[in-house]
Amino acid sequence: MAKDSHIITTTGSSPTSRTGSSTSRRRQRVSFDDLRQWVRDSRNELRKVTWPTWEQTRNLTLVVIAVCLVMGAFMGLVDFVLGYLVRLFIGG
Repeated sequence: MAKDSHIITTTGSSPTSRTGSSTSRRRQRVSFDDLRQWVRDSRNELRKVTWPTWEQTRNLTLVVIAVCLVMGAFMGLVDFVLGYLVRLFIGG
């Protein structure tokens, strides 16, 4: 085994084994050069991304928080009403 390679276990298809399983584990060697190339490629792809501005990020965050609050209040109200109706019918 070379000094700069590691073994990665992946799931892939293989002929059916005695137990009837159609998948098995196979080993694939990945060198540090492959890892470095993957990091370089990932960085290059991330540079191509059109990132939102801080204003857009803030506004969308506020929308998410508002929707969560409204949905939480609605679900709490439904829970309260259904709990009241169950107590009313059961007599508790």
